[in-house]
Amino acid sequence: MVQELERPTLEFKPGYIFSRSELEETQNKYELFSKESPVNALATFFVTSELEDTSITEFEVQGKYRYPTVIDGDIKIDKAYVRTIVYDLGNGMTETKVRLFIEQKYVGKDTDMKRFYRNYIFTPGGNEDWVLDGIDGYLNAPTDGKW
Repeated sequence: MVQELERPTLEFKPGYIFSRSELEETQNKYELFSKESPVNALATFFVTSELEDTSITEFEVQGKYRYPTVIDGDIKIDKAYVRTIVYDLGNGMTETKVRLFIEQKYVGKDTDMKRFYRNYIFTPGGNEDWVLDGIDGYLNAPTDGKW
């Protein structure tokens, strides 16, 4: 599930130029980059102000940050668990939510990356699947090691 979510990030090679239509196609194709996603993953690869400017038609993938993935091998899933959370809404009312947490951590040798961690948070979808609801921790990491 995590590999499927992260695989599209491998398409974002520094210096590659995306047309607006390619970028919109990517947003429609992959959950992590969708306009409905609670995560602004595109900001890892592009200048956010350019994405919002409708007069700009081409976007260069920036090389300042990278999106480490389990596919790279230095990021591992540390824990995965489902938690039922009960929220007190007041007046004797509660709301129950189920969340799937997948915790990742860096296990490689680069000392600059030792602080990296990412937790994906999912909610149940309509067809016994899970839908990305958020990310805790680091979305990306600087390529120069300067946090």
